[in-house]
Amino acid sequence: MDDLQQQLGLCFKDEGLLTRAFVHRSFIHEHPERNRPRESNERLEFLGDAVLNFISAAWLYQRFPERTEGELTHLRAALVKTNTLAGFARTLDLGRHIKISRGEDTPVARNRPALLADVFEALLG
Repeated sequence: MDDLQQQLGLCFKDEGLLTRAFVHRSFIHEHPERNRPRESNERLEFLGDAVLNFISAAWLYQRFPERTEGELTHLRAALVKTNTLAGFARTLDLGRHIKISRGEDTPVARNRPALLADVFEALLG
């Protein structure tokens, strides 16, 4: 994960959380002896989703003072939709860091928009 930290220009205090952001639940199910259910990225994804919604709402609120609440909600929805987040994840090449089960580990699976968006949210968490 050092290469990812360098690429992002960040230094994570808890590298375990960084690693966990990339652990898909299928990997946990495949390796139950080494993992606990809470060690997948799902909880971080939950937190990252909330962070992303807050940051995007605050940015839109400041950027577009003339827009109504409904317009801001529509703009935020466009920013945080799965395909947009997957695009960010692809730009950062996050797919190469994902730990998924051997049965799911294909180039197509690693490029699935939902999987990439989930990892992006978990990274923000």
